[in-house]
Amino acid sequence: MWSLNTKEGYLANFEIYQGKRFSGNVNYERQFGKAAAPFVSMLDSLPQAKLLYKFCMDNLFLRIYLFHFLREKGYSVTGTFRDNRLPKNCPLKSNHELKSAPRGTQDAYIAKDYVIMFVRWVDNNVVTIGSTAYGVSPSTSVKRYSQAEKRVIQVPRPCLLGQYYKYIDGTDQMDQNPAIG
Repeated sequence: MWSLNTKEGYLANFEIYQGKRFSGNVNYERQFGKAAAPFVSMLDSLPQAKLLYKFCMDNLFLRIYLFHFLREKGYSVTGTFRDNRLPKNCPLKSNHELKSAPRGTQDAYIAKDYVIMFVRWVDNNVVTIGSTAYGVSPSTSVKRYSQAEKRVIQVPRPCLLGQYYKYIDGTDQMDQNPAIG
């Protein structure tokens, strides 16, 4: 099931989809692929009057052309990216280069062609994220346990990651709601 959720965890729209038959606009499937087509189709049902929607999504179906499409429609988007889905000319340091860097290390790049800020940030693993809505500043600090120091430390985190985690929690909350009821 694909779902659009509010940041509070309320279900705004959903599409039951198993990959075989897509009931929405077939042009979306051709343009965005089987995984993203149900999401783009659900956008058609949103009220267009205000367009103040900000989407946070994980790397399952997020690609650069979906980011570009949503920005062109007036939406803000923040989401995690898989390495093979970044623009070819993206000069971010590789995951391999950053893996040995201390927590909180980041590398940022603005893809001017797409008006997207890309950041790689080191936490337990390297996270790659892009946003049309947020940048690196203002950064915040998060608490993490340091095995080396045997204590909790403060780790700097870029703004776009803080916003992503704040809003993606709505989907996590919605996923838990059916189990509670």
